[in-house]
Amino acid sequence: MASKNSSPIKREYILHLVLWGGVLLFPYIKFIEREGGYPETFLHELNSILFIVIPSYAFYFWWLPLIPEKRWRWLPSLIIIFVGSILGYEFTDSLFHGGNFQPFSWKQFLSDVVKNSAFILFFLALYLIKRSLNQKHQLDLISNEQVQAEQTIFEAKPGIQAPDEVHYIYADKTTYKVKSSEILFLKAEVDYVKVVTRDREILVLDSLRRWKEVLSNQGFLQAHRSYLVRVDAILSISKGKIELEGHTLPVGPSYKQVLLEAFKNRGS
Repeated sequence: MASKNSSPIKREYILHLVLWGGVLLFPYIKFIEREGGYPETFLHELNSILFIVIPSYAFYFWWLPLIPEKRWRWLPSLIIIFVGSILGYEFTDSLFHGGNFQPFSWKQFLSDVVKNSAFILFFLALYLIKRSLNQKHQLDLISNEQVQAEQTIFEAKPGIQAPDEVHYIYADKTTYKVKSSEILFLKAEVDYVKVVTRDREILVLDSLRRWKEVLSNQGFLQAHRSYLVRVDAILSISKGKIELEGHTLPVGPSYKQVLLEAFKNRGS
């Protein structure tokens, strides 16, 4: 059920195509006025870029999206990919020079480390920009909290029970079967959503906005910009907080009135 967030940068693939196209064509443009042009073949240049792409995208698409605990666990693997790509380039590059493999050179190795690290830093900056834009997008969506809260109040009229739907949540290589009635609340955590039931917590790569749409007619309301709560699970509402089974959550001032009305009218 859970899916990854779409990129907040529209048509991000165009940025990637421009980046690698520029890297590929730059040497030819640089040598365009020199006699004989760029001495290396197009295939040779593609080979060079391949071993920059591998560590860059392993870092960008695999390692960075990991939760912090897993990043440290998989850091050695990322380093192996990084170093292996450099050594792989050194070997395959020799094939374009008559197969005469050059002896290992620390100078060349460090030069490749600096070059690949520059691309790693570029993708780190891109990831941070995307995350910042995503957070801004989420804040923009809830800038008018009162209006949103009113729009998400029960679609089911008093006396009509909200449907108890089943959700299949894939997280950490495991698929969980969870009913709406089992969920106490959901919490937004940067690029993840924590789904909390009576007996487990599931951290899934998703957005609270999407869950809000999925659960809009199943008895859930937004209690805070970071929390979505099942009204039937609320035990009490007081100033600045709501009490659930074993949990105390904050409640935003703009959400409180609508939440309080739904709490009073549940089951009526």
